[in-house]
Amino acid sequence: MALPSTLNDRIHQSFVELGSTSIPAQRALLYAADGTALLASNVGDGADGSKSLPIALYGWTGASWDKLRTPNVIKTIAGVAVTAGTPQSIWTPVGGKKFRLMGYSIGISVGAGSAAVFILKDNTAEILRDIANGANGLGKASPLLGNGYLSAAADQVLKLDTLASATVQGFVFGCEE
Repeated sequence: MALPSTLNDRIHQSFVELGSTSIPAQRALLYAADGTALLASNVGDGADGSKSLPIALYGWTGASWDKLRTPNVIKTIAGVAVTAGTPQSIWTPVGGKKFRLMGYSIGISVGAGSAAVFILKDNTAEILRDIANGANGLGKASPLLGNGYLSAAADQVLKLDTLASATVQGFVFGCEE
């Protein structure tokens, strides 16, 4: 089927029912994993007789398709004194769950001549290290982490360490699953 030839329809880049005089609607056809078209007529009825069409967005990880997540947990780091080599707990997930780190903004105040490096750990395993502006404690925003880093096991704590003793402030965010 070709796009209709009227200017209005080309602007909307949509198909129009034959004989319709209304503004065209955007349409997409979705398919289940088995190849069946997902239409309101073949998706389960709600209790009130309404139809629902569940939709989830997925992203390719390089190995599989994973559901895209939205952060819903923010953990504040409010002036925590960290002694180098002694990680401080900054996110303890609800019992039986894993944290998914999806981003951060961290500032460090260190003494002159010290490197303002912070290290995020999944319990004892290093996830990443980054450099903040230690001269005046300005925050360092995370790079884009996409779907984030999922903790290796349930009930593990996200910890923060530094290379030089420092005061750390900021926040981390993500979700628990």
